[in-house]
Amino acid sequence: MMNSEKNETKSVLSPISRLFVLTAIAFGTLSAFGNLFGGTARSIAQAAPVTMQALTSTELKAKFKSKGVKVTVVNLWATWCAPCKTELPDFLKIKKDYASKGLQLILVSADSADELKDAALFLDQIGVDFPTFRLGEDPEPFVKAVEPNWSATLPTTLVFDAEGRKVKTWVGAIDAKTLRTEIDKVLKGGGKASKTGLSAPVIDSGRKISSY
Repeated sequence: MMNSEKNETKSVLSPISRLFVLTAIAFGTLSAFGNLFGGTARSIAQAAPVTMQALTSTELKAKFKSKGVKVTVVNLWATWCAPCKTELPDFLKIKKDYASKGLQLILVSADSADELKDAALFLDQIGVDFPTFRLGEDPEPFVKAVEPNWSATLPTTLVFDAEGRKVKTWVGAIDAKTLRTEIDKVLKGGGKASKTGLSAPVIDSGRKISSY
């Protein structure tokens, strides 16, 4: 009698046990696939470099009067320019702080074709999550279309008001406080269009943009 009960117990528990095991395996397999593909997708998304669209001087000027834009900061930079890379994180913070006030930040890479991959990776590393650009024409005509006295030196930063008028130009590194002060002036209507060309002495970054 006891043997019969044991056998009956086994015959009842075995299917239940198998059901639990099969369920656990199935769940584990689905989770593994989810983690695999989900993790891979996240890794790819995180590793995807920033794209940089080609931009001409004509296209640049058109952006100054985009809807909702009250002040535009244009920064011309390159990976081979140490001061450029040092100041870019400050530009990103300024963009974030003034986003609701109508600030538009336009980053234009002056890197050559074989340097663009490094440029995109650098932007991704510092947290750029908005469209950026690369030169869509030769460097000098591009910048001289908005700054005739440009010395072909990086970094170069320009500020424009809502009407597309150039208010300030810096050739060389600029500290965040100075840039914020100029942006505040423009937003308050106190920024005056520049008529004298460069508004800061040239600070050589170590390499002229026109040398490649």
